Amino acid sequence: MKITIATPLYNSEDYIEATMLSALNQSYIDLEYLIIDDCGTDKSLEIIRRLKSTHVRGKNIRIISHKKNMGVAEARNTAIRNAEGSYLFFLDSDDIMTHNCIELLYDAIKKKDAEIAIGSYEETSEKSDLVVKHIRPNIALKGENSLLQYIYTTLNVKDHYIWNILFKVSFIRKNQLSFVLTKIGEDVIFYHDMITFVKSCVLIPDITYIYVKRANSLSQFNSRDRIELDEIKAQLYFRQYKKEKFRELKDKPYAANAAVQIMKDCVYAAISIIKKKNIIVPQISNKEIKELLKCPFSLKEAIAFNNKRTMNIAFWILAHLPYEIELILLLGYIKIKK
Repeated sequence: MKITIATPLYNSEDYIEATMLSALNQSYIDLEYLIIDDCGTDKSLEIIRRLKSTHVRGKNIRIISHKKNMGVAEARNTAIRNAEGSYLFFLDSDDIMTHNCIELLYDAIKKKDAEIAIGSYEETSEKSDLVVKHIRPNIALKGENSLLQYIYTTLNVKDHYIWNILFKVSFIRKNQLSFVLTKIGEDVIFYHDMITFVKSCVLIPDITYIYVKRANSLSQFNSRDRIELDEIKAQLYFRQYKKEKFRELKDKPYAANAAVQIMKDCVYAAISIIKKKNIIVPQISNKEIKELLKCPFSLKEAIAFNNKRTMNIAFWILAHLPYEIELILLLGYIKIKK
């Protein structure tokens, strides 16, 4: 089966050659390399064109150029619309695929006739030599809500990335999945939309992807002297989106676990914002931080949860305290963690 590896390309000249070579040197053969040129200003596209003319698999590289910069979300939507493969794999322009990434994921997805296959991955950083391995179990899930239940009861729900997943293209198009046009968190929103449709999924323990944290990544609150408020608002937006999606899950047996994970994420984000409030420009309002701490469930619903009841009641109480008291509690938590 032909498989499309799709890479949004924008100002990645320092990393794109290593990324592309990891894709071009895959053990699986029948591949299309779909590059979405999002009108960058560096030499990234020149590097792609050089590889297209010199690499033995260069003829399989296809470049689609946007007329103007539209962002990574629309670049991925362009890939969904134009992929010629029966399967689709999203590769970020600064990460690395293991040599047998596609072969392992394809064998798994075909063997179980699944809609998606998810691999394990390594997490590294430009700033240190530390390598963290995120190992998935060897498991196949079948049935409506099977992946959702597994995510919220067993799997680390923070792993909401859309890279290192092999998708059936028909699954994406049938369910009309697309990326919301937001500067940050488009992958989180897509992931939370996508998992509600999955009826068959396979996870494998093999490491198939190397995720590299970059110092200038918008997905991380890194050491900076200034953070734009629009960036923070994008972070708030996708967390609010997750809360809205929770309303569709509130009657499921795993709802309590989902509520805890969503609220933990919001509380940690609030703490990060409070710690960096002085460098957010223009300054974020207390009202916006308090909105982040609001619960997507009522006290009655929290009490009715079969498990995680105490934690969810605690989150509800925190959300209903005056902001001044919330701030004292969060600042106290920050002080303890120092």
